[in-house]
Amino acid sequence: MLIGAKGKRFAKKRYAEKAQMKKTLKMHDESNKRQKVDDDVQEGALPPYLLDRDQTQRAKVRPVAEEEMFTVLRTGKRKTKQWKRMVTKATFVGAGFTRKPPKYERFIRPTGLRFTKAHVTHPELKCTFNLDIISVKKNPNGPMYTSLGVMTRGTIIEVNVSELGLVTPAGKVVWALRAIERYRVTLLPTAPPVLVAMIKSEEAHHCDLSSLLFIGIGGAPLSREVAERFAVIFPNIELIQDLDAVDSAVMFSKVAAIAVGGVAVAMGNPRLS
Repeated sequence: MLIGAKGKRFAKKRYAEKAQMKKTLKMHDESNKRQKVDDDVQEGALPPYLLDRDQTQRAKVRPVAEEEMFTVLRTGKRKTKQWKRMVTKATFVGAGFTRKPPKYERFIRPTGLRFTKAHVTHPELKCTFNLDIISVKKNPNGPMYTSLGVMTRGTIIEVNVSELGLVTPAGKVVWALRAIERYRVTLLPTAPPVLVAMIKSEEAHHCDLSSLLFIGIGGAPLSREVAERFAVIFPNIELIQDLDAVDSAVMFSKVAAIAVGGVAVAMGNPRLS
């Protein structure tokens, strides 16, 4: 039996070992636990109101231990305090985030591991989009990681798709086409994946796009097959491919839909915002 200061040190050490053992046992129990719903996983894109429901039969994501997720930071004059943690995984931090004073900040998210954009692949369109992250909806490792904005395997994130209008499970471009029909849009600057979605969408054949005269395409150049197919489906709409597109400005030039790789005179009096 240990008494005095030696006994206190031994009891403190045993307390930490038991707490770690309980966390390890709980982690293994959760990995083998069955969920509420035993239905088969549906293929394709899910509507937003089904994202928070349990869709899988068993846990298919490897749980991440705290030793892997956090790094202990020693603080204090003699580096004896160990209550601060540094996150070692990719995180999302909103635009209006303000750090606490360093003296009171327990969880530190490094600037180099903060991400604001995500590459999202649409299952029906087979296209990848670079979209802004709005929030982290659910992290499978626990609510604490969700509140910290940690993004690991299996994390559900919310992205901004307002510029694309690709939200339906069937891959229809509904928002953009309805807006063009309602507000009689004449010039539509967009990205090549949206143009491909318009070609594949059946909704485009039922909407009145007679007001649309030009479509400005930035980013990667269009292939000959896509340009020719677009000219057949939308013969009254002229494609405008950009010469150089950057974050600060876009320069458009008039190029015929079938002239792939051509260079022409820049469009006069462009309107930029």
